[in-house]
Parts: sequence; C-alpha cells; structure tokens
Amino acid sequence: MMRQEDALQMAEIALEAFPTMQPPTNYQREFRNPLAHYIVALDRPSIPSAGGSGLALYMVGYAGFWLLAGEAHIVDVAVRDAYRRQGIGELLIACTIDLALAFNASQATLEVRASNQQALSLYNKYGFQEQGRRRRYYVDNNEDAIIMTLEDLKCADFVKRFEELKKALAVRRGFTLYPPVR
Repeated sequence: MMRQEDALQMAEIALEAFPTMQPPTNYQREFRNPLAHYIVALDRPSIPSAGGSGLALYMVGYAGFWLLAGEAHIVDVAVRDAYRRQGIGELLIACTIDLALAFNASQATLEVRASNQQALSLYNKYGFQEQGRRRRYYVDNNEDAIIMTLEDLKCADFVKRFEELKKALAVRRGFTLYPPVR
C-alpha cells in the first residue's frame, strides 16, 4: 500500500512512464483522497542503504484506482524503464484486482492507449473487454483511449480464473503475492 513518503518516487516513475502527461498527478493529494487506493512494487537493489544497515527498498512501479460506487477505476499502472518486461506490470494488475475485490468492488474499468498492444494483451488476459473509445483522449498526440471493463469481479468463474493467473504469475516470475487484508 502507498505511504505518504512514496509520493516523490511515484512522481519520478510517472514522469518516466508518462512523459507527456499534463498536468502530472499530484500524489501527495492522492494520498489524502479517500477514493484513491495505490499499491507499490519494491525491489531490494544490491546497493547498501545510506546507514549501512542492510539494503534499502527501491520503488520500481505502482498502480492505483479510485473506488466509486462499487467500481474500481484504474487510473495508473506504471513501471520504471529499467524494470519493464519482467512481469511487474502484470503483478501490479493482479494486486490491483485483488485489492479491488478486498474493497468489495463489483467491476473494474480503465483507459489504455489504442496503440499500446502490450497493455491491451495483458488486460485481455485478465478478462477486461473493450467497451468503447474516448476519441483523441491523449493530448500529446490526440490518440484514442480504449475503455476496458472487467464486468463481474465476484463471478465464481472469474475468481477461479483469476486465482489460476495469480498462481501462474508467482511461479513463472518468482513473485511473492501477499493477500490483501480482507
């Protein structure tokens, strides 16, 4: 879960992942937003911490959603360039869905650039379906956003498939997935 002191690193990652986003997200404000829920992915790099008392944790990515009327609207999924293509984005999506379930959300939605085939493939893998487009949504190049929805998070078939995907992710990538507090 996001801590207030994470805001600076989140802003760094956002600038790297979304360099044309204007205005940038104010993560200090998001920390105080009762609708906002963020998770972070951490790594323990091989560089000792400043105090020499072990290894410092380093934020490599984050994801967040706003919980509105039973819907988790995923607002960000971002990973540092050096950590991409290692399954961290998928880990963040899986943990975000898990957290949405813990908050009793019945569905999840998001927008994604129409040209982002890698993200579209990941979201499809987890059951998101295209519901429409926001024409010229991205101001940097007027690209469309595809609106994607995961309709019924509580459906037994979805829950079973989701648990299988999480287990496969943990085995394939060696991640530890902590269950959210329910």
